[in-house]
Amino acid sequence: MLDRCFILNTPIFFDSIWEAEIKPHLSPKTIAKITITGESTHKDLQEKVDVNNLPNLYGGACECEATCVYSDKGPWADVENKINF
Repeated sequence: MLDRCFILNTPIFFDSIWEAEIKPHLSPKTIAKITITGESTHKDLQEKVDVNNLPNLYGGACECEATCVYSDKGPWADVENKINF
């Protein structure tokens, strides 16, 4: 059910954890849908998400203060989000 997954701003050690601990448990089809970068954005992310809906912190044009993480749209609405921007 995964269309695409972008993991951004990964620390240097993430690659070794990904390769050794996470990737072996995923199917090749799922792995092909995941993009990992240490950068704050990726050109594919900007092509997939409308720049007006993508916070500028991820290379978009949205100037909000990342209040979208508190949105009630999506499966995360059942979980209290404690991210403090």
